[in-house]
This record gives sequence, C-alpha cells and structure tokens, in this order.
Amino acid sequence: MVKVLGNQLFAIPEQGGQWLRNVHPIRACEAIIAAVESDAPYLRLLLGKMAYDLAVAKTETLKENFSYWQDLSLGADFPDGE
Repeated sequence: MVKVLGNQLFAIPEQGGQWLRNVHPIRACEAIIAAVESDAPYLRLLLGKMAYDLAVAKTETLKENFSYWQDLSLGADFPDGE
C-alpha cells in the first residue's frame, strides 16, 4: 500500500515494500505518466534514487552470481546432437 504524507510518498513495509524517502508524489506521478505514454515503455520504472541504487546493486550481484556459475549452468544442457 502507498500513502502520501506531506510531500513524501511511502510504500508501507507490511506489504513487502521499502520506505521510499525523498520521492516527491507529483514528480513520481509525472514519471509514471511519461513512462506509460512512452513509445517504448519498459516493464519496470524505478522511482527515486534509493530505488534506483538498490535495483542496480541487486542487478550487479545477480550478474556476478550468474557469471560465477556460467560453466556449470550451461553444462546442464543436452550435448549437441542429442
């Protein structure tokens, strides 16, 4: 659930979200509208620096993990010709 308190937008932690501090509700709405009206809207829109930084850090961690297990992961396929 999202609540607006003053000029800040918050995702309530009980719903599995993180506190979104410093996200201006009007700017967030404008960003959402711009994304929806975009010629190439993507699946996810990160609102605010905290959300962006956390998502980028998570993506980098996932990429490192995938790279570490690349040979083992790719070795699970059927061999060519089978």
